[in-house]
Amino acid sequence: MSESQIPLLHVSDVTLAYGRTVIVDRVKFSIPDGPSGMALIGESGSGKSTIARAVLGLLPIKSGSIRVAGKDVARMSRAERKTYRSTLQPVFQDGTEVLDPRMTIRSCLREALGVVGREQHDDLVADLLVDVGLGPELMARHPHELSGGQRQRVAIARALATRPRLLVLDEPTSALDVTVQAKVLDLFERLQAEHSLSFLLITHNLSIVDRLCDEAAVISQGRIVEHGSTESVLHDPQHAYTKKLISSIPRLAAAY
Repeated sequence: MSESQIPLLHVSDVTLAYGRTVIVDRVKFSIPDGPSGMALIGESGSGKSTIARAVLGLLPIKSGSIRVAGKDVARMSRAERKTYRSTLQPVFQDGTEVLDPRMTIRSCLREALGVVGREQHDDLVADLLVDVGLGPELMARHPHELSGGQRQRVAIARALATRPRLLVLDEPTSALDVTVQAKVLDLFERLQAEHSLSFLLITHNLSIVDRLCDEAAVISQGRIVEHGSTESVLHDPQHAYTKKLISSIPRLAAAY
């Protein structure tokens, strides 16, 4: 397989557990280099966020493997792990999870630039803010001085500071009101195209999946029960659990 054919992210028969309790059972999927996207869909407790934690290196794997750009995450050298850390970046449901309340926005973004050895001057900080639709005047503020939508945009800017190839989006709009959600989704679509990004979207909200993802996998009780193109999963579901999820969303239920 040539380098261009190697998936950016390859999850192979991964089982994850907390203690002796298996949370995720033999999950497998791949995401190509961008622009592309895959959604892991399921209700709370289905195991989807646990998979995201493992992909980000925050949870050890019980069995199976996770490979990023062909490298096994569990067997990376120190140099390879540094590259992996910059290749993947998380965006959580609330920007406060990655923004230190004691630091100004300038310091938060400078810190992220420094992690991958990029220069930390204000011009680059301003460029990151402008890229996510914010003004440089926010640099001197602290996270608590921003609105929820602004904090989420700063969190996205922080992720972009490492020049990632894959963003792990864990319920990235669920803490925002409907109007702000739409604007953040527009931002993700633009960034995906402009930066050739791949997305791993973790969500229970099917109504945002077709905005960002080409493929979707439905997970129930730690197992993938349906996997295919977003179009087929959302509009021609085969599994009873998928049909149940779709029936709970009026717009999709009507189309189905």
